[in-house]
Amino acid sequence: MVQLVPTRVTYRFACDCSYTSEVWALGKATKTSGFWRAEAGRLELYRPNGKVSWVYRVAGEELILEEVPGKQFLFARKALGDCP
Repeated sequence: MVQLVPTRVTYRFACDCSYTSEVWALGKATKTSGFWRAEAGRLELYRPNGKVSWVYRVAGEELILEEVPGKQFLFARKALGDCP
């Protein structure tokens, strides 16, 4: 059995609590959009097919998401928005 993992994932979080994601795997992009909420150390993404929730923390310019204990995903900040 071979596990296929994305080769690139991009999240864009907007000031109005909307987000878009783009996941590249096998040369194909899948885009999703919805709304996000961060509260009490959890980041929740609400999308058309349900909700995803991760424990998160920010370390410098990096967003660290923990799917399950011991399985973390590291995202580097590419741009900083100017939210009021």
